[in-house]
Amino acid sequence: MNIHQLQTAALFGSYETPRRFMAAKGDVIDGYEVLDQLGEGTFGAVYKVRSGQDDTYALKVIKLWEIAFEKERRAIISRFVREFEIASTPSQYLVKSYGYGKIAGNPYITMEYCAGGSLGAWVGRFGRHPGYNHLAYQVLLGLRELHAKGYFHRDIKPQNILLKDSDTALLTDFGIAGQKNNRLTVTNIFGKVEQIFGTWAYLAPEQANNKVAFKALDAVTDIFSFGVMMFELFAGQYPFPPYKIDSEQDLVNYLENARKGLYTNISRLQHLLPDPWTAILHACLDPDYQHKRINNVNSILQMLGYTPDKETIPPYHPASSTLGLQITYGEDMHRVFNLNRLLQNATGQHILTLGRKDPSVTNHIEITENQTAYISRRHATIERWTEPACWTIRDGQWTGGEWKASMNHVYVNSRRIDQGGSRIKPGDIITLGDTVLKVVLISHPSENQE
Repeated sequence: MNIHQLQTAALFGSYETPRRFMAAKGDVIDGYEVLDQLGEGTFGAVYKVRSGQDDTYALKVIKLWEIAFEKERRAIISRFVREFEIASTPSQYLVKSYGYGKIAGNPYITMEYCAGGSLGAWVGRFGRHPGYNHLAYQVLLGLRELHAKGYFHRDIKPQNILLKDSDTALLTDFGIAGQKNNRLTVTNIFGKVEQIFGTWAYLAPEQANNKVAFKALDAVTDIFSFGVMMFELFAGQYPFPPYKIDSEQDLVNYLENARKGLYTNISRLQHLLPDPWTAILHACLDPDYQHKRINNVNSILQMLGYTPDKETIPPYHPASSTLGLQITYGEDMHRVFNLNRLLQNATGQHILTLGRKDPSVTNHIEITENQTAYISRRHATIERWTEPACWTIRDGQWTGGEWKASMNHVYVNSRRIDQGGSRIKPGDIITLGDTVLKVVLISHPSENQE
């Protein structure tokens, strides 16, 4: 059992049917005194609380009693722990999580309290903030940090960027909002009333398309949402007509215009978009996520005039280094597959197969996927070459006398990989359906390696 599974088990334990729980000022939750309610959404409520040491925190409770079925509740619990893990990673750009527990069967997280509210208060007037580029820079650094670790936010919007003070922006709300709140959010967690379709406005077209959404968990989806958010902050409206979403038909029209890339209002409102934001937004909002949309945060930083810090990558010697695949998002988070070790145990001399764990097939790398079925049973092939010395990944597998592609493709660093394959190196991000793997160098043996 890996760390993620242990934490989930510790939080959930034996199944407990959740009961309705809404805290009031003066109530105490596991030693935290409730000072105020910061906001409430369909699936969660956030309170300002004080600990026994007089420290102030935000406490987020998931309203599990609103979820009808136990299977869905267990999936929410797992994702909630995943959110805690992401936010507990040391970072100066993410709202920190400090602890978690249950109240009346409903999970909660204690988080860093940000007294400055959210960027939602700056919609339509962000250009008047003296440090707007600096705040955007911090948001981008937070996204770059997430992406480098194999995490993707999937719910970038003004309300999920909190201000610790007037000069410090932090990302928050990892995991739950991007999974469950897309259709139903009525109010954000800080109490601002939004249209019922509000969160849809920030979704990349490929996310809004049910046929391909599970194929597109990657940096490019966050970059599209970042573009929508920045446009709204500067211009006070969404980038695609009808610019305000009040009905289902408005939503249909909006998503269709986003799919076609019809953000013609950028030119009409160009006076509201300071340089170089017009060019940045064009690059972020392109509907062609595979070829035309900007696909990495460093490129945006360069367009803003910042010189991205050089990311330190360990020296890589393909012929001798021990390479691994670490699950950074999925049902077996933190699990590491040691490619060299697996290759030693494989019957083939240089080939490893990867696919969904299923009793009907056998793969060297089996990905657990109980909540969805986006990973094919025979999804990909990993090979170690000697001339040139490198590792590659190819979409599909050789079976039944022919090459069969996966149903939902393989993506490396946001780019779709076909049968021809692509070399992989430490730091690369591989996306398979709803599971994300990071290519890592393995220095020391670990119990979680296979």
